[in-house]
Amino acid sequence: MKPTKEKKWVKIKFIVPSGTSDYLSYILDELGALGSIIDNNNSNKLTILTTFFNFEQHPFLLIEKIKKKIKKAFPFFPKLKGYRLSWEIIEKEDWAYSWKKYFTYHKITKKIAIAPPWEKKRNDVPIFIYIEPAMAFGTGLHPTTKLCLMMLEKYITQKEIKDLLDVGTGSGILSIASIFLGAKNVLGIDIDKDAIKSARKNRRLNRLKKKPIFSSKPLSKIRKKFDIVVANLTRDIIVENHHYLNERIVTHGKLIISGILIEQKKEIKALMQKNGLKLIDEKENEDWLCLVMEK
Repeated sequence: MKPTKEKKWVKIKFIVPSGTSDYLSYILDELGALGSIIDNNNSNKLTILTTFFNFEQHPFLLIEKIKKKIKKAFPFFPKLKGYRLSWEIIEKEDWAYSWKKYFTYHKITKKIAIAPPWEKKRNDVPIFIYIEPAMAFGTGLHPTTKLCLMMLEKYITQKEIKDLLDVGTGSGILSIASIFLGAKNVLGIDIDKDAIKSARKNRRLNRLKKKPIFSSKPLSKIRKKFDIVVANLTRDIIVENHHYLNERIVTHGKLIISGILIEQKKEIKALMQKNGLKLIDEKENEDWLCLVMEK
């Protein structure tokens, strides 16, 4: 969802039991949240999640919608019953400060670290990626992004990867990381043109010698086949596009998919196996799952 030109946003802060913040973030995304910041740095087994919405309706109405959606999740995540929330209206000029307060240097894998452009480069990892925090496209710190980065690091470095497709590129972080890891040609696609603008901005920030290409061309219109297709999406989008994802992989190529919850594994695995793919690897992070399928 792209931000409006209005001068105000609704900032909502949740205090939730540890282990529930990622699912809550998923719920908020479905409701149109512009972005969420998760702070696990506390010792009382609680997590602080801060999220932002465009000021499009009275906050009371928005909060009521959120509460109803969370209540529906209680049977699956009973610990969510202990959540607390507060909200405030923030002005446009407060936005950058809100992100800077939470988004700092993060080491994601053995080789990859992510940081905002105001952080100085460090030498503790070989790949240092700058990401400009955008309201709608995140900072690359969500567990599903971390899982995809781990799998890309593993499989790009195993053999030469000539062509890689990043479906739903968002901030472009997976495409940029793939170039750093050694992929020769990378195409990142997203149907949201503002996401493409964000990805191109991050491409410029990282001053890559070999640059990924970013396009708003739909997956259904892509004809080329790729050694690796990475798709950090949602369960619904994966189900809707599973044939297209399968068609874009070369023989013996790999499909890295995430954005799915652990309990959705059986369904997604069965769907991909019907397409002739086999599961060769998987990794979990909190409630989220990343699968690697081979054609």
